[in-house]
Amino acid sequence: MATSPPAPADGGAPATAPTVVVAAPLPGMTLGKFRIESRLGEGGMGVVYRALDERLKRTVALKVLKQGLVNDPQFAERFLREAQAAARVSHPHVVGILEADHLGDTLYLAFEFVPGGDLAQRIKAAGPLPAAEALRLLGECAEGLRALHKAGLIHRDIKPGNIFLDGEGHAKLGDLGLARAATGDDRMTMTGVGIGTPSYMSPEQVDGLADIDIRSDIHALGGTLFAMLTGKAPFEGATPFAVTTKVATAERPRLAQARPDLPPGFDALIQRAMALRREQRFASPDELLAAIRELESAP
Repeated sequence: MATSPPAPADGGAPATAPTVVVAAPLPGMTLGKFRIESRLGEGGMGVVYRALDERLKRTVALKVLKQGLVNDPQFAERFLREAQAAARVSHPHVVGILEADHLGDTLYLAFEFVPGGDLAQRIKAAGPLPAAEALRLLGECAEGLRALHKAGLIHRDIKPGNIFLDGEGHAKLGDLGLARAATGDDRMTMTGVGIGTPSYMSPEQVDGLADIDIRSDIHALGGTLFAMLTGKAPFEGATPFAVTTKVATAERPRLAQARPDLPPGFDALIQRAMALRREQRFASPDELLAAIRELESAP
């Protein structure tokens, strides 16, 4: 629950006062030791705020579970599992988690604040990225994915909107709300809830297969490279069903028309990363990284 102490009549510093319960945090209110500064965005389960950790005097990204989902144990469990997944990884190209807690019936996660916004915003503002920058960002994402892979995790929702840019323009994979263990019974899937973003999902995700692996994330990175180079999602359609139908059956997107200036190696990388059959894709982040380095060094 968020709290906001009332201002004294003389306009001085806020006086100590009993907690005031509100439906959702608002700028200026506090949630535990975190003072809400502004709203950054909203996802399916939570609202993300920029907040100040008043104890350590650092800015964080505070993700708060939506009030309407608090009493649903499945959503609450999935929300906390995002924290558990993030806590398994410490890497420069993965957004770090700082804290997971609750105040009353309000669940929240505190993440490292990444000031450069997300890659989707970058593409929307600037259009297609220069080839060298796109390849560098892809390599940084692949390094982050390698860390997730070593931790035994599959992200399941890699897309430009879940790739964040730090103050120097380096990429960090974020939003592990759909992450699951690569082995075991940790499916983290619920009836009626999608397990990815249609335009970036792999065919096996569309088909609802239980044995998806890191190659689904590699497929999503291939789609992300296509988006960086063209300014468009790899698959588009009037409805989510139309998009997923293309994902599951259509030819993989080609660069030739949108970026005829690029050498064929870029299209070849996308075709392999996004191959319809997963056994034809890069088998691991290391294989993808090797292909990226080779393309970077090509004349």
